[in-house]
Amino acid sequence: MGQVVCWEVGVGLVAWLVGRGWVADVAAGLVAVGVLVTTACRWRGLWCYEWLRLAGGYLVRGTRFVAVEGVRGRLEVGDVEAGTIIRPDGVTVVLESDVPPDLTPAELIEEHTGLRVKLLRRPGRAWIAVTALRSAGRHQDTELELLLANTVRRLTKRLRRRGLRAEPLDPNDLTGLLTTLTPKHISEEWDALGLGPGRYRMYAVPAHLALQQAGAVTVTTSSDLDHALVLAHADAPPAPVAVPRTGRQRAAFLASLP
Repeated sequence: MGQVVCWEVGVGLVAWLVGRGWVADVAAGLVAVGVLVTTACRWRGLWCYEWLRLAGGYLVRGTRFVAVEGVRGRLEVGDVEAGTIIRPDGVTVVLESDVPPDLTPAELIEEHTGLRVKLLRRPGRAWIAVTALRSAGRHQDTELELLLANTVRRLTKRLRRRGLRAEPLDPNDLTGLLTTLTPKHISEEWDALGLGPGRYRMYAVPAHLALQQAGAVTVTTSSDLDHALVLAHADAPPAPVAVPRTGRQRAAFLASLP
């Protein structure tokens, strides 16, 4: 779609310039070459015009940003009071678990309608983030909380039957996790992130190979993504299949959070 728009604009400019003198004819030729290059050439997985759009967005937005927005709430799940994150797109509960490395988000819940599930892994620890998504038919917090409570209850029972631990984080533990995942000072660079005093980089990696990325700090798989998002030390060598989220470091980091 973006290519078609570029072609239409390019053709219109060339048609307008041709016949207005040699300077205009030269300009028309340059426009035609520019449109051809930006729409017909790919580099590192993206068309050139997509890189231009990313560069424009990066230059316009500031480098500092808030990682986890939303209101903190509480939700009764059985006899446990879980902490929640209430955002415009939905309500989230996070569980700490010991799920095996080969388990995928799609395997965690039986019914996916109106839900998003993320698996976040750090060395020796794992969390499951379940989000009830807002929609035209379900947009009130109370409706989302009902769906979320029922989903988390079923998920907890299913995992425990398999001998796995699944404990919803209470409000204090949830706050502690978010503080760990999102340092106070966060900044975006074109090809990296500044998280506190450290420098890191986000990669897109095939989910089944994500845990092999050297220097990985956090690995996130999600039911709405066909790849894993890996946060790794910037000086760690990338795996051959890892694609750096150049120009999209902020978006990738935000997508990797609960």
